[in-house]
Amino acid sequence: MVTLGHMEWIRDTSFSVKPSMFTYVPLPAVGSVFTAFLTAVRNPDLLFIQPQGFQSDIQMFTEHMNKLYAGSQTMHAGAQTMYAGAQTMQVSTFAPGDVVVASSDDQSWYRAQVISYAQGDDCVLLCYLDYGDCHRIGTHMIRPLLPQLMDYPVYTVPCCLADVVPCGLTWDPAATKLVQEHTFEAGQGIPLSAVISSYVETENGKLAAVTLSSEGQAINTLLIKVGLALQQGKTTPATLKCEEQQHED
Repeated sequence: MVTLGHMEWIRDTSFSVKPSMFTYVPLPAVGSVFTAFLTAVRNPDLLFIQPQGFQSDIQMFTEHMNKLYAGSQTMHAGAQTMYAGAQTMQVSTFAPGDVVVASSDDQSWYRAQVISYAQGDDCVLLCYLDYGDCHRIGTHMIRPLLPQLMDYPVYTVPCCLADVVPCGLTWDPAATKLVQEHTFEAGQGIPLSAVISSYVETENGKLAAVTLSSEGQAINTLLIKVGLALQQGKTTPATLKCEEQQHED
């Protein structure tokens, strides 16, 4: 599993949260309480969860990919070749939106989407599809995606925290840090109680708005309590000031 400490974690990158050729694992109905694991956090408006019950599927899928890509040749930015008992595949370059397979420090292979790449550079910025975290890795750690790996769903679902908005124009990094502190332990996601309140249109597409609780404490409410978020739709002096600043801009 890709964890937060393996490579540089990019927090401020805009990207498509899912290529159109994939489907997500299903989420429970609105209002249902379920257990989930948080796998990555950009900010409270974009975080990624894995519903409980798919962990064995993810493990088997990763083992399947590792077998397919075992012994694959080292590849370079200009010309990449992969041999895995399948057809030899050539990729001349990387382009934003491309779906590939990338390795990690744990020597496993993961599906990923290219976020950005400069021709001739030896690194590519990727989003690991089944976990949601973004990393900049060397091109020698990337392989083409075999077609049969597109038949599996994306095992993490992008969502946002329900009923909270930033106190300012953007989220304070401290808000993201607080979410991490209450959802990760030693770099791994811990079981959380989750409830979907609705589905909302955002700049990242249509996302599930969720309330996440750890040890009986709703993280959404905690952000408001410590002054790192406001309740959505509630007018306060802080929100009025934000609106004035936006109007001036």
